[in-house]
Amino acid sequence: MPERLRTLVNHLRRFVSDRRHAPRYPAHLPATVSHVSSAGNARHHAGRPAPILSGHTRDLSATGISLVLPAIRIGDRYLMGEGRPVQITLELPTGAVQLRAVPMRYERLGDEEGGERGYLVGAHIMEMDPDDMMRFGEFVRELAKG
Repeated sequence: MPERLRTLVNHLRRFVSDRRHAPRYPAHLPATVSHVSSAGNARHHAGRPAPILSGHTRDLSATGISLVLPAIRIGDRYLMGEGRPVQITLELPTGAVQLRAVPMRYERLGDEEGGERGYLVGAHIMEMDPDDMMRFGEFVRELAKG
């Protein structure tokens, strides 16, 4: 979808409908994103660690997350596409948690977005280790309290 059309659709979505079911809460946490191999772990290239994108969260919920990232590609692969999961590491105040998510949408950020540049990527959380899920859930509950 051309960039201008994608931007228009994203702006219309804000006014027409919001498909989110779980409430989202503002949160600014450091995050890294990497592709997941077909074997289910972070992709490694020739024995080297998997390439990553570093960014931060804008908001999150029990089922989804939005990230501000400098690009929508990691190496030569796009984040978006055919339900491919990515591995996201979030730095919570209590320590890092890892989760698998599927990027669902993105939009390019510009000056009208509070000065942030890059891409806003919305992703649906698919999987998390039980211990990480417990800590992540507690963090979301604390955000909900205000």
